[in-house]
Amino acid sequence: MAADAGRTLLPYREDHIGLTRWPLLIAVGLTLLALALAVPAVLTLNAPVGGLALTGVIFAGCAAAIAWVLVYTGWVLAIEIDPEKIRYGALRRADARAQRGRPPSTTPYATWLHEYRCPVSAVRRVWIVRGARDALDPERSTGVPISLGGQGRPVARAGWIRMPFSPGGLMLQLDSPTAPPNDPQMMWTIFARVPVSSMFRTSDILFTPISNPDRCHAALVEALRLNGLELDATGYVRHIPA
Repeated sequence: MAADAGRTLLPYREDHIGLTRWPLLIAVGLTLLALALAVPAVLTLNAPVGGLALTGVIFAGCAAAIAWVLVYTGWVLAIEIDPEKIRYGALRRADARAQRGRPPSTTPYATWLHEYRCPVSAVRRVWIVRGARDALDPERSTGVPISLGGQGRPVARAGWIRMPFSPGGLMLQLDSPTAPPNDPQMMWTIFARVPVSSMFRTSDILFTPISNPDRCHAALVEALRLNGLELDATGYVRHIPA
């Protein structure tokens, strides 16, 4: 899909890319179930039925808490493509930190709280994943593993964000830089080879959910062309012949 009638898609941005109606409906439903079970649990606390209701409240409440975490995670995720760079992750959060003069977050175990950047010119291969099943399990659809071997055991990739019920996903393979880029925030956890924590190995493969695979692909193709690059049929990036 190309830009219509010469109109540019850049800068292209998707906010709340991990938030779909299903996590929200599940979170609301489980919350209402927990509240509904709480009434008989309180009224019949000393009866057997009260114990069953209380158990249901606990399970429904825990499940609701997990569902709301997914909702929040999906809400904060965003992706932005402009002619020079690609940004994804918690962009609003990262922008707010930058405006306050604070450094990027380095919270371990939560890749979805970070901002990831890379120059468009560093992209070497692109996979567009379509459908919720493949977006949740991109290993199966792309053949690229989510974990890397590290001292005899798998280590999760940093910058690899998956969400259930996502309409699609974007996977990028990047050039490995010989030195950190001039911009200290340009791929500050991955591209500059500075890991978030010892839990993560550096990786040149990134994955993020997206809400509109076709438009995202078209925007990325346009950004690559502005850098003298194009995608071939297999997703590899090559220089446009002179």
